[in-house]
Amino acid sequence: MEATKSVVPKGLNPILEEFQEVFGDNIQLPPERSQVHRIKLYPDHGAINVRPYSKALSDGNLEKSVYEKELMAPVLCIQHWRHYLLGRECIVHTDHKILKHFLQQRVSSPDQQCWLAKLLGYQFEVKYKPGLENRAADALPRCHGERSVRDYVRSCDVCQRQKYSATTPGGLLQPLPIPNGVWEDLSLDFITGLPKSKGYEAVLVVVDRLSKYSHFVLLKHPYTAKSIAELFVKEVVRLPGIPSFIISDRDPLFTPFEVVYGRQPPALLRFLSNETKVAAVALELSERDEALKQLKLHLLKAQEQMTRYANKKRRDLCFEVGEWVFLKLRPHRQQSVVKRIHQKLAARFYGPFQVAEKIGEVAYRLKLPSVSRIRPVFMCHYSRELLGTIRYMESYLKT
Repeated sequence: MEATKSVVPKGLNPILEEFQEVFGDNIQLPPERSQVHRIKLYPDHGAINVRPYSKALSDGNLEKSVYEKELMAPVLCIQHWRHYLLGRECIVHTDHKILKHFLQQRVSSPDQQCWLAKLLGYQFEVKYKPGLENRAADALPRCHGERSVRDYVRSCDVCQRQKYSATTPGGLLQPLPIPNGVWEDLSLDFITGLPKSKGYEAVLVVVDRLSKYSHFVLLKHPYTAKSIAELFVKEVVRLPGIPSFIISDRDPLFTPFEVVYGRQPPALLRFLSNETKVAAVALELSERDEALKQLKLHLLKAQEQMTRYANKKRRDLCFEVGEWVFLKLRPHRQQSVVKRIHQKLAARFYGPFQVAEKIGEVAYRLKLPSVSRIRPVFMCHYSRELLGTIRYMESYLKT
């Protein structure tokens, strides 16, 4: 190395110092070190180059016990390297502790008798090397084990059904569009479970989505779609008129305007200049339009802020038509499916089911079994993508 340094340019000397020849240590792998490819040399130790030996087991040998296959390894190696080992003492390192005593054990099978006869004439000692001291050799056959285990667990059918989802909910927030005018877009919902007062025990809440003005209508049980419609016309429509849109949940009491009346609802026109010759009316309408414009602007800012904070704990999740997914029927316990005796052992996900149609940005229609009585449209955060191949498919859901 010193002679080489005197010949090469000075700029290459630091690079040459990073590379050193590697010599074996007692026919083993290099000693444990803190830096990669940097091994201290042992003085007066010649280079050893022994070609590795490997052998594929036949079908008959694969059927043997673990002990016999472990015993077969040193027998084959000693025979293969007999020209190195005859007349010399050698040490056989093994990670199978029982092999330490195989020379003192009673021979119990013809194969063991044959192998023991082949080892006669060799001088060797069997030493057990535990796994903590045999890290390098133990890691070589398992260098890809972690990846294989991870892929197997991810594609395991039972694991995908039983394991809960530890990721953030799928599907970004989809805010509703901001209305153009007041009382054009209303939202309806019920407040139930209240203590009875003068016969009333429920409240119908009607909110204008632009101005946030609210109407509260008291209700008595039982109430039907007809009674709700009469109260809605009496308490809401008589004041601002018929709205263009009504937003509600999937309550069966709510029916679209077009289904009831057979036509689209009338639209409230915006104020246009020179529409009226009365100056006071024109000024009032123009100020009203300006107030609505500012109201929409502030609602848009609030909506953007709400979306930004909500999407911090959500992730974008999309499925293609034809993909297979597992389905979670409810966020926690599967209340819409027949309960089992031990509820904690029930599956968290059902399926897999095929995606039939994409509805909007975050909803999908699935091909559920024909006998299922569950609505087939679900949000994407109730679904989990199928990994691997289909091993079992549910033909029905007990509802």
